[in-house]
Amino acid sequence: MSLRELFEEGLKQEGHVLNALALPCTTLYDSDPLQFILSSHCRAFEHTSDMPADIFDTTYPVSATSFWLVATKGAISYMHCDCHGVGTVVEVLCGRKLWYIFRCCGSSADDSMIEEYMGDWAPGLIPSPDEWEAEVVLLEPGSAFYMRPDTHHAVLTLKNSIVKGHHIYATTTLAKSVMGWIHTCMLEYRIANVLHSELHELLLCIMCHFYRVMTNDDDKGFHYLEIPEMSRNGLLNIIALGNLCIFLSVLLPCIEESPEQVKIVIAMATGAYLSLIRYLKAQYCLIFLSSPENEAAAKLPCVRSMDIGDFAVSSAAHFGRSLIYYSCMAYKLQMRLHDDSNVLHALRSMKNKVNTSLNMFLHIDLTDEFLYTYKNEQKKCLHLHPVFDVRHKEDILDLGIYNECDMFESSQASVKHMEMKDFNGKETDNEGSFDEEEQSQSGDQDEENSEDASGLEYNP
Repeated sequence: MSLRELFEEGLKQEGHVLNALALPCTTLYDSDPLQFILSSHCRAFEHTSDMPADIFDTTYPVSATSFWLVATKGAISYMHCDCHGVGTVVEVLCGRKLWYIFRCCGSSADDSMIEEYMGDWAPGLIPSPDEWEAEVVLLEPGSAFYMRPDTHHAVLTLKNSIVKGHHIYATTTLAKSVMGWIHTCMLEYRIANVLHSELHELLLCIMCHFYRVMTNDDDKGFHYLEIPEMSRNGLLNIIALGNLCIFLSVLLPCIEESPEQVKIVIAMATGAYLSLIRYLKAQYCLIFLSSPENEAAAKLPCVRSMDIGDFAVSSAAHFGRSLIYYSCMAYKLQMRLHDDSNVLHALRSMKNKVNTSLNMFLHIDLTDEFLYTYKNEQKKCLHLHPVFDVRHKEDILDLGIYNECDMFESSQASVKHMEMKDFNGKETDNEGSFDEEEQSQSGDQDEENSEDASGLEYNP
């Protein structure tokens, strides 16, 4: 249907309600200068254009990042999130829309809850209204609206509308983008109305770009807009993207068949991340303050330091066990929905593939004990986000005054035991473990069995 036909339908007294969500658009930027500032992926793609053409796709995926939204009066897009963790920019050319934004009460920018779309969540439905907050924005001609990644939203068209839209990846919200990527891989069209799997190459370019610029002092001044600051939030965004690189070969089969060339690109980006962590490790360390209770008891602040490399490894291990647990829940949900067998197989084999990636890139294994500890956490988050300060080693007079810390907490400033031996130690035998060959093959038996498809007895 052409644009003319769509609007002729909209002008009828009792015409059909039509909603075109992703009409082709060839414009990379809008007139609004803020979009250029926030579009870190564009500059990363340009700066890595000299990468081997037989490995990296040299064609920018404009069809996945730029689009037109055209809708007639009364069109509704029910509650969903945009795919693959993109931020969204919309500029209204004509018409009028109500844009509803939803978020869980008490949530923060750090939150990355893997159970956000579980339970009774469904497009167009808020399961527990008391636990959600809502805002609504009226968009009129000339309005430009910027929406963070992984945002629950719904849209109502009040008047026949034409809207120019762009999807972006911003350095400052990469942790949220990674969370959105995981949600999309696990749940696909259950939470998103359009998928663009080709977006993963932009994130890989961003990681390669980070490595090139951050390890070259001469380049930093020219790329300050898209390079993370060496602060807590900056480091957490780098590590979140690095963890996605490590496990991307595990996640992509959930949404597409990946050619061998993609694996090479993933390996290059992961190598860039690990090299960047080694570079940062030599120059910076993390400084933690203990909980206020411990400080009061000691009468003095208890300061601890941690190696950036150790924190990155611990974050990857936590990320991996989060994927395993999430895949268990997603598998059970997809079984009830009778989803595609390829998706089910990818979710079913998640545990083994996660361990393979960790062993290949970081030479660590996840023990059953470490995995089961996650089950008992009240708030299950994809990312570790303790409170710390990033300090340059030259700024610290005497590192010996700090205690080496190999433990931290994933959700608060207080420190939680998470020793490295949990990753590398001998795997323990748990009564809940069982071989994958003994798993039930039928959908009915799988729903009745509390044992999940990845080899752990979880009850999400």
